Amino acid sequence: MHTRLPIHIRSRQVIALIVLLFAVIGVYLLSHSHAASVFLDGEPETGLVSSPASTGLDSAASGGSFVQFKQPVSNAGKIKTVFVVNVENRNWSGVGNGSPEWPYLNKQLLKGSAGNIAWATNFNTGLHPSLPNYISMEAANPEGLSGNGDAMPDNYPINAPHLTKSLSAAGLSWRYFGENLPGQGSSCFMNDGGSNARKPYSLDHNPFAYFTDVQVTSTCLAHIRPFQEVCAALGYTAQSTQSAQWKAPCANTTASSAGTPSRYNFIVPNDWDQGEHLSTDPAGGGDASLAMPPNPAYPNNGQGCGACQSDFYLSQIVPTIVNSPAYKNGDSALFIMFDEADEGANAPSGMMVVSPYAKNMYASPVAYQGWGSYVRTMQEIFGVTSPWIGSAGTATDFSDMLTVAP
Repeated sequence: MHTRLPIHIRSRQVIALIVLLFAVIGVYLLSHSHAASVFLDGEPETGLVSSPASTGLDSAASGGSFVQFKQPVSNAGKIKTVFVVNVENRNWSGVGNGSPEWPYLNKQLLKGSAGNIAWATNFNTGLHPSLPNYISMEAANPEGLSGNGDAMPDNYPINAPHLTKSLSAAGLSWRYFGENLPGQGSSCFMNDGGSNARKPYSLDHNPFAYFTDVQVTSTCLAHIRPFQEVCAALGYTAQSTQSAQWKAPCANTTASSAGTPSRYNFIVPNDWDQGEHLSTDPAGGGDASLAMPPNPAYPNNGQGCGACQSDFYLSQIVPTIVNSPAYKNGDSALFIMFDEADEGANAPSGMMVVSPYAKNMYASPVAYQGWGSYVRTMQEIFGVTSPWIGSAGTATDFSDMLTVAP
């Protein structure tokens, strides 16, 4: 025969059990508070934060850290592989406003055809001509070259902190891919003999050659590579010619391997594909036989239209990158940069990012500080923020355009 306890005794037992349960939960939360603070304590409301290797999240592949966006731990996003494609000399107001000279950019790219895309409406470098802009993409300042577009690496070597020097120090890979690179990667040259001597290649669009640490021959040959090699890096077969003129940049349109991209891939087309010179202009290394083929998508079938040349190039290179396994498997972002506004103009130029981590079809109104904002963002992505380079330390990063995939 069982004796029933009085109701008030059973109630005290239930209360004691509840108190014990809450005590256990409290001890558990207290013991895990340090781990939670790795992700949450002291972070800004929005923006990029660098997660230390102690979190155990892919630290080996990322060189000790990776960019993590402000999200719950279970939904943290990261960018590991960056591709940069550079085009030339356009005010954003004359590009991304439905201009008929940019049909691919306006009717497809900005509509999300290549994936999530965000762009800046107020990205102003404030610099001319090309060289100080390209140097600033590395050093977050023009290193005294503002207004001087004719300096050559052999007579203007720069010994200063710069982005890819920080990447190398952290053990992170990088490569520059130049269309029509003289010597096709077999030699390093530091003087192109004059502004038109080696057109359509432009040495002043290769900022890396100006920094003394890259001017070491073995370093130069390892990192400054011809454009064809971007195909293998993406898993495609290269064309037989260095130029991607008026055709797909790689011989096959379906990748045959996973590719071997670097963590930072800096792609510079030649002057025609960038839109700086007409392919028919002898002053830019062209002639009549190199005219853009008739294409009804462009005004006057693209003849006499440098912007059309650039838009056509983007219509070829962007799908090649974003459809490659190297991009899809690499937690990637593609940055499309216009090196400056129209010559002489103090106005915003183009800046777009295509990535699973971009806010889709989002126009950011943030007033970015030109290349300081660019370099800061790259330093944050790759976790090489100590020290900040040049003006990157006080610049606004691109986090307004970025998020994690839903």
